[in-house]
Amino acid sequence: MSDQQHHEQPLNPDDAAVLDNFAYVPDRDQALDHDHCFLCGSKLTEENRTDEHVFPRWVQREFDLYDLRMGLPNDTEIRYRQLTIPCCQDCNGRWLSQLEDEVSSAFRAGPDAFEALGPVTLGLWLSKIYYGLLFKDISLALDRSDPSSGPLLEPQWLTTYFELHQVLQVIRGALELTEDQVPASVFVFRTLDSEITANRFDFRDTTAFPFIALRLGPVGLVGCLLDWGSVAGALDIKDVAEAQSIELHPTQFLQVAALLAHWRIRFNRVPKYMIGGGSGDGPDQLITMPIGGLSGLPVFDEFEPDLYANLLAAFTGFPLDRVRNAAKKTLWNTLKKPDGSLAGVPNIEEYRFEPPDEL
Repeated sequence: MSDQQHHEQPLNPDDAAVLDNFAYVPDRDQALDHDHCFLCGSKLTEENRTDEHVFPRWVQREFDLYDLRMGLPNDTEIRYRQLTIPCCQDCNGRWLSQLEDEVSSAFRAGPDAFEALGPVTLGLWLSKIYYGLLFKDISLALDRSDPSSGPLLEPQWLTTYFELHQVLQVIRGALELTEDQVPASVFVFRTLDSEITANRFDFRDTTAFPFIALRLGPVGLVGCLLDWGSVAGALDIKDVAEAQSIELHPTQFLQVAALLAHWRIRFNRVPKYMIGGGSGDGPDQLITMPIGGLSGLPVFDEFEPDLYANLLAAFTGFPLDRVRNAAKKTLWNTLKKPDGSLAGVPNIEEYRFEPPDEL
């Protein structure tokens, strides 16, 4: 992953004693190697070292992912079971375990329970997966056939994502969010499930901005990370609201994910933060400044058809010229029938969405 917008760097006071008063300081606590816990930054030893699965084991069991392969940016693949990152026993066995128990229990209870978890819990869970994929990249060779080729991602580059790592500290209680703050816009969709295991799971993300979409059987999740609820709260997206009223075919879910990824990229504000507290014996407060600031301008740039079309093509796997007619300025829409009604379908196996010959 690359090309993340570089946000404002964390404060780094000269007085180390001042820093020690805070429960979390990125320059001190964000690990950039595999000798420290990816979450809290503590030194790992034979006694406290564990492996955290980027895609949790309950997901791998449910969807039989152990030996399936995920594509990497260097055009190679890795098995899902090999997607592990270093973690200390306390973070893994306590904080992350609590989060996974909460999410897995909701999954077993159904889509309503999943939605009831709310954007904080789901946003943290999706952020952990997204950041974990980034962290894994620092241990993988750019050229898998040549271990001396250097890492797929330079470790220092992770500091570009210090805000995402900072938000993850809420999981272990080192930071807390102020009232009504959410770290991400999270959208929950009902998706068509299947008796065929290979048809039950899907995953997409973007490299330009933190965004992730997961389809887990009957539940589809989309996370616009680090937007602090802006996509969900500042935009009225008709297609998204309509998509939440039906059970989505996998291709329909990917269309909605591409649309939301488009709006996450079109978000034009850089969030500003304050850290309150610093008592040393309790969590600090992560306070986000008003997204709009003093400007009256919209916080999203206008809809960009070319950007959306490229995301739609990338997410669905169809060529760009199949999902967009540039001359007619039309785009493929799996959610609507020609008469404008919603295109609900009965199941996954009996229907395959494919762009028409002429848009």
